[in-house]
Amino acid sequence: YGEVNQLVARGEVDVAFVCSGAYLPLREQGAAELLAVPVVDGTTTYFSMILARQGLPATTMEDLRGTTFAFVDPLSNSGFYYPSWRIRRMGEDAETFFGETTFTHSHETSLEMVAEGVVDAAAVDNLVFEAVADQRPEIRDRVQYIENSERFGIPPVVVRADLAPSTKRASRTALLEMHETPEGRAALQQLGFERFLEGKDEHYDTVQQMILEVGDGTR
Repeated sequence: YGEVNQLVARGEVDVAFVCSGAYLPLREQGAAELLAVPVVDGTTTYFSMILARQGLPATTMEDLRGTTFAFVDPLSNSGFYYPSWRIRRMGEDAETFFGETTFTHSHETSLEMVAEGVVDAAAVDNLVFEAVADQRPEIRDRVQYIENSERFGIPPVVVRADLAPSTKRASRTALLEMHETPEGRAALQQLGFERFLEGKDEHYDTVQQMILEVGDGTR
């Protein structure tokens, strides 16, 4: 996540699909602007799922005290900021609440580690979980659900802030009209998206507040 942010900030990438947690530092730096957001299952929101390995005697977040826990990435909203914020709201700190933590840098890897019993629990993006479970239905039986977060603004497509205005407009139009052509619909289907819509910065205010409470995960 950090590498993609650096590429955008250095001007080496013009357009990028980033996590909602990773977008906010770019916005704060003035390095990127919201270009468009995907629609998945009729919505432009998603949530964090706290999952535990099957057989772990846990039904609540409190039950995960002392367990091994997989975070996704220090800039991941659903895979780091939400679970860290959730523990903070319990009056605890994630670094001492869990017995051991690790960063996998992939929602799929975090999910796989829980399913295989490599770690006790993890936090993953529900959209990724559903995509993996559609391909591998058996994975639903290898994990147990602890809780879901509230819904957040979906990970957006962003554009480099200093890109030419005409190029920004053309890029946005290409995304917003993608569902209107056979080729565009085929590409969207491969991504698991229905279409793109214009996003709104205020949809990420909740994520911004969590980051302020938890602190920058990259430090």
